[in-house]
Amino acid sequence: MLLEATDEIKNLADIIVSIDSTENYKEPEIPFYYSLVCRLLTSAVIDADRKDTMEFEKNEVTKQLDLDWSRILANFNSYIENFKTERDIDLARKAISAACAVAEQKPEEVYRLNVPTGGGKTLSSLRYSLEHAKKYHKKRMFFVMPLLSIIEQNAQEIRKAVQDDSILLEHHSNVIDDENSDVEELNKRELLIQSWDNPIVITTLVQLLNTMFLGKTSSVRRFASLCNSVIVFDEVQSLPNTMLTLFNLTINFLVKKCHATVILCSATQPSFENAEHKLLSEVSDLITLPSETLKVFERVELVDKGSMSMEELSDFALEIIRSKKSLLVVCNTKREAKELFESLQAEVNGVIPMYHLSASMCTKHRKMIVESMKIDLSLPDPKQIVCVATQVIEAGVDISFDCVIRLQAGLDSIVQAAGRCNRNGENKLESVYIVNLLGEKLHRLKEIETAKRATESLLQEVKIKKHYTSLNSDVAISFYYKKLYSMMNKGEQDFFVPNLHKSLYGLLNQHDVADGYFLAQQLKTAGKYFNVFDNNTVEMIVPYGKGQDVISELNSEKAMYNLAYAEEAIKQATGYTVTCYQYQIDILKKDAAVIYNDCFGIYILNDSAYYDDKLGLNLDAIGGEGVFY
Repeated sequence: MLLEATDEIKNLADIIVSIDSTENYKEPEIPFYYSLVCRLLTSAVIDADRKDTMEFEKNEVTKQLDLDWSRILANFNSYIENFKTERDIDLARKAISAACAVAEQKPEEVYRLNVPTGGGKTLSSLRYSLEHAKKYHKKRMFFVMPLLSIIEQNAQEIRKAVQDDSILLEHHSNVIDDENSDVEELNKRELLIQSWDNPIVITTLVQLLNTMFLGKTSSVRRFASLCNSVIVFDEVQSLPNTMLTLFNLTINFLVKKCHATVILCSATQPSFENAEHKLLSEVSDLITLPSETLKVFERVELVDKGSMSMEELSDFALEIIRSKKSLLVVCNTKREAKELFESLQAEVNGVIPMYHLSASMCTKHRKMIVESMKIDLSLPDPKQIVCVATQVIEAGVDISFDCVIRLQAGLDSIVQAAGRCNRNGENKLESVYIVNLLGEKLHRLKEIETAKRATESLLQEVKIKKHYTSLNSDVAISFYYKKLYSMMNKGEQDFFVPNLHKSLYGLLNQHDVADGYFLAQQLKTAGKYFNVFDNNTVEMIVPYGKGQDVISELNSEKAMYNLAYAEEAIKQATGYTVTCYQYQIDILKKDAAVIYNDCFGIYILNDSAYYDDKLGLNLDAIGGEGVFY
């Protein structure tokens, strides 16, 4: 046994040395890979201990799910064979799907799936995953998505395609256990969430990154489940740039050591090979599409309209409104969206339906607005409508406008906004106008500000050197990402922790040079300080729709003395919360408009005057300040 263990460790060390990708980097990455080995082993031990304990207490052995990828693949094929192929776009989607099926023979590696918006990448990536899992005997597959609006929509599509709910697990914050489920059902679900044992797991980017780096036991436990799997990242450009190092090196480890196959899906593929710490090799395309297939998806052109003041932007939008049936304007900040919305609303004076969409509105409110717009746009004679939104509309919202104006931001955001224009090829070719807003204040939004500067460099390249005939071409997108990464400070991609004056990569890549030990990493500290989003935010229940009933229940005397009653009320709050910065809460506190529920750790907006039916959370209505940044 000792000799076997020694051989295993030696083999492990050889693999880690082989995946050290420091050809152009001064510091070796080997200690970081050893930190992942520690996490993998800890994960296996925790999972085995928890399962053994459960089996002992229940006095029964947990039955392993009988996994048959052939059966699931047959279900999938029967589902798609009835798809219509009447339009050119239908034929193009079918060609993409067929190409993904053939690609299953490619070995375990990292691949790009560069499919244009509307190309059916959800089902195409599922088809590839099923074929690949069958050929290489994979244990499970993961579909990782950045936004809840995307995950709910795509999960429904995947569920219909595989036709077997027993193999699916959705793990995200909007999944609430049915109040009618018995204790055994709830315990079973809790076990699956903690272990990710299901053959198909649909989860968020936040949960996946937590599984890779967060220090909580439940997150560490799931890490081993990533071994021998297919991992599909949808809209991978959503990965925060500050996490590039952690992400790239962990993907290297999962592919080379843990036999994972990784698919990076995006219409604007990030140049991970140009990051400070690179993916192991240049990522190759999973499929190559012929020009005639791609031509079907050429539905818009990106047009640089230069700089405008807010007043000029409003006039430009009005000019388009007079000639187009529908217009979407996407802004970088909530304050911009609010100001432009109110300006245009005053000009159209109720003649044209006006909509506003931003993160100042709770999820239920945004869904209602989107559904109303879809109804207006789907009529036999579509209404002329205008929507002014922030980037919340850029992904996961299946809606199509005749024209889009996008305030200058990162090229990836601009292309996402373009996906809401002429989405189904209703017209031959429509324009997406890029406008640089003069006097724009992005000091609180550093990532958007840096991305905007990188886009400006690309636009100058096009203007002066006449390079890149199309702004959304692969070469233009590659230029943008190279420029973006070059604008970042050294070490900025390593997840710097201001409180520690160190990066998470630094904590996980430490080794004792003097004694030659490689297990000197600060694993506990790194796990404690990892967070995907800014921790300086809190959730607040708002009085929109049934949210008002929830607030009334939580403020009732019964809730004060009946914990079960209060817990049920909190469950109903899903979809009726708005994420706020602490300084916004402080402003509301001054007017006694918010209270804090100590028991559940959540804020409650107690004054409906601060929540507007069109704008959402709106302190300006009371004379407050600083909410819309």
